[in-house]
Amino acid sequence: RWRDDHPADREEITRLATRDYMEVSETLLRWTNAADPPVRRVGDTWMVVSNEDAWSLLARYLTRDDLERFEAVVLDVLGAVDPRYELPLGERWAAPIYGRTLSHSSDLREGLAETLALMGASSDLYPLPDSRTGQEWATRIVRRLFQNAQDWLLWASLAGHLPLLAEAAPEEFLAAAERGLTGEPQLSRRSGWGLAPRSRP
Repeated sequence: RWRDDHPADREEITRLATRDYMEVSETLLRWTNAADPPVRRVGDTWMVVSNEDAWSLLARYLTRDDLERFEAVVLDVLGAVDPRYELPLGERWAAPIYGRTLSHSSDLREGLAETLALMGASSDLYPLPDSRTGQEWATRIVRRLFQNAQDWLLWASLAGHLPLLAEAAPEEFLAAAERGLTGEPQLSRRSGWGLAPRSRP
């Protein structure tokens, strides 16, 4: 799902669909008037009615180009660090006032994370025509996403989506978490995420 009133969301949908956003919007409007619409719009939010049904019907038609575009969008959108963490801890509640907000909506970010989880979890049920399985694609994307996590900032920015990313690629997620907890700097030693620094003996 995504927000129609977010220019950055519209750009990513245009990128995924390889169509002008107005063309995409017109197509979606026609679909909403069908007898059993696959999509619906609530306010400014577009959403797929059933992720599972859509994936079961469409996964077999996804090309390598489609999946590579999806990967690039996920890395750009979920790989963005939330600018509110540039503010002191006591001022982050006022991030919208200072204009320190993510370019993409929480709807788009959650929708991409949900798609990744679905891709990994239903890999055996709905094979892709590509040589890689859905699980292999999900694992690759999660691995690349956390390769950019040099400190706590990306982890904090992804806090609300971590359960879905763990579902998408459990082993890769745990490996990334272990690297974060044992590497330097260690995530658990950072106080900027609201975590108390670990005491040293």
